[in-house]
Amino acid sequence: MRKPRLRPRSKDQIWEVAYIDADNIRRRHSTGTKDKRAAEELFPQIVADLQKPRIPDSPTIRWLADQHYKDVENTKNPAQIDRLRWNLKSIVERLGGLRADQIDQRVIDDYATWRVAQPRKGHGHKSDAPAVEPTTARRELVQLRALLNDALTRRYIAQAVHFKINIPTPRPRDTWLTKNEVERMLDACLTSDGDVQPKRLHLYRFILIAVNTAARAGAIFDLKWKNVHLPEHAPDVELKGRTEPGGEIKKVRYNTPGSGLLDWTNATVRKGAYIDFGEGVGNKMRGKMPITSWRLATEMMFGERTSEYVVTRAGKSDRCRNVNNGLKTLADESGISSNVSQHVLKHTAVTWMVQAGMSPEALENLIGTSAKTIKKVYAHNNPDHHEQLVEASI
Repeated sequence: MRKPRLRPRSKDQIWEVAYIDADNIRRRHSTGTKDKRAAEELFPQIVADLQKPRIPDSPTIRWLADQHYKDVENTKNPAQIDRLRWNLKSIVERLGGLRADQIDQRVIDDYATWRVAQPRKGHGHKSDAPAVEPTTARRELVQLRALLNDALTRRYIAQAVHFKINIPTPRPRDTWLTKNEVERMLDACLTSDGDVQPKRLHLYRFILIAVNTAARAGAIFDLKWKNVHLPEHAPDVELKGRTEPGGEIKKVRYNTPGSGLLDWTNATVRKGAYIDFGEGVGNKMRGKMPITSWRLATEMMFGERTSEYVVTRAGKSDRCRNVNNGLKTLADESGISSNVSQHVLKHTAVTWMVQAGMSPEALENLIGTSAKTIKKVYAHNNPDHHEQLVEASI
């Protein structure tokens, strides 16, 4: 649709919207009123309706998914759309040719059975490859339900599609790491001289940010340097003689001891620094988290910046997408038997905060996890509860 404009119809002076459609044909759409002011008020909605896509007589799941990506591209960032595409990838491959009215309980159950028999990504079709987790199949079907509900809201389909997801919601895991275990994993990222190994810098930063902010993995991967706020720091300076492999002078950040963010005398971080993780989506809330860790503060100040993203792999400029394999390698090298993952680090951070005595309500405002979830999953870690139970026991 091009060049939409209001004009009065010559025969009866009713205002109409004149425009050129996608086939380069001139068309008109009546506003139904002779009142210019009323027509001007109707104009934006009429244009919006005319710009809606041509809906097939029988839209398929593949068409609905493709249209959904276009509909949300202005409300989600590229990384979120990538995750949306990934969550719907197997749904579209398996069910893409079906119409919405063909999605029934049998189709959903068959999909769940098929999906959990597939090998996980990266394992191909090896006979001993681990199968897809039921939680993965459940997440994909939840995304399908959201897609169909959105299609109904946008009137791409005429009737709601109802189905049950007969995959139990997983029980909350209670795996978390001690501070000693996290220290060992961080040390495994260092050289014998105490510098961070370039190939493990992304792991080092991910761990530091995760255990000190309780941020979700997606928020950490999306984090850019411009959203790391360090007040009173000195500007970038060039250190002569230190060069990159390409010969360019390396730039590092520095802060004058005795002033600014770091209290060098007491080895503490002054108030004022924070990380802004941006806006969340749905119930995956994000927010601003103060930087209180000395180790995190020094890495954010002095750490090398080779990309706009904070967590990037060596030699890469784009954001990381997953560090679970790297975390497992660090855990094995550190002698940690727990199955360490991205989510375990978030769980660790929240556990530490609860153990420090922070209330569920305070944590909800700070990290975006609901107070209800914190009470349900983490309440047993609260030291006050332990003392109260000791007093109540015989």
